[in-house]
Amino acid sequence: MKNALSILIVFCVCSQSGLVRADYTPPGKITSTQGHFVAKCRIVQFKENTTGNFRYFRIPDNGGAQDNGIAAVALSALIANRDVTIVYDPAQNTGCGSEPAIQYISIN
Repeated sequence: MKNALSILIVFCVCSQSGLVRADYTPPGKITSTQGHFVAKCRIVQFKENTTGNFRYFRIPDNGGAQDNGIAAVALSALIANRDVTIVYDPAQNTGCGSEPAIQYISIN
């Protein structure tokens, strides 16, 4: 129920912000992350719990400190080995590679 509520909130926020499409991952774990001197090139590796498939996502650079929340949640989940759900638009990347940008990340 908690996950469904989180996804509903994300959907409402995304629809209000003008995002056309948002997909979300099944629960999984952040298995690695990288910093980069170009902030929009930061990347995380995500492993789906059900399939074991690895996927890659970029942490967006929105300027200033406002984008560090996504990085902080990803690092916290990695260190604590907690499941996360990632909301993303497959057509939207950060301009650094083809991986989709994370729009929202939730520790489950």
